[in-house]
Amino acid sequence: MKKCMILICLIFITGCSARYTIEFNDKSIKDKLSVYGIDLHSYNDIKEGVYSPIPAFKDAIINLEEPIKNEGVEYYNISGDDSNAYLDYKFELSDFEDSYFANTCYDYFKVFQEKDEIIISTGKNFKCFFPGRNLDSVDIVIKSNHKIIYNNADEVKNNEYIWHINKSNKDDANIQISFSKDYNEKKKSINIAQVSLYIGIFGVVALVIALFVLIKNKRVNKI
Repeated sequence: MKKCMILICLIFITGCSARYTIEFNDKSIKDKLSVYGIDLHSYNDIKEGVYSPIPAFKDAIINLEEPIKNEGVEYYNISGDDSNAYLDYKFELSDFEDSYFANTCYDYFKVFQEKDEIIISTGKNFKCFFPGRNLDSVDIVIKSNHKIIYNNADEVKNNEYIWHINKSNKDDANIQISFSKDYNEKKKSINIAQVSLYIGIFGVVALVIALFVLIKNKRVNKI
């Protein structure tokens, strides 16, 4: 009998801990779920493709009869090592609000723009803990090359904004973070300034070398 359980259910039922990472760079977002400590039997099923693949978007039609992909549907990439599994997909910023993972764990999940800000906002209730199951904790990690204007993260470490979610605080686990839109323009201006500086330094060095050669040639001519 073929198993038809959706992989997302497998992960949140058997994993001991998970890390959900959102990498926002320029106009795209990489959405990655890392699950640690799943049991060997389930991990082997993942490698053999027994479980149904996970669609990237919330409204995609999922085939529950066989572990196959439907034509025209985007799916998460799946990889793993030892007893860990990794799923990732790269979204355009305008599409990320429909992320399958984000909308599975929150009833309210929004990505919107106001004036000079890009905002990611969720409801309070994190829904991916199930009674009697083995998932102990989930860290939600957001990192970006945009300037962070506001956040309510539990921890900030090495440019990572981290929310630690467990069964005790899952009912008050909302995420609020806003990014500056114009970071890339500032970065571009900085790069132009750096290039101008390098050109200036190169010009000075070239001038010094030219003067040195000129003085040396004059001494040779006098001899």
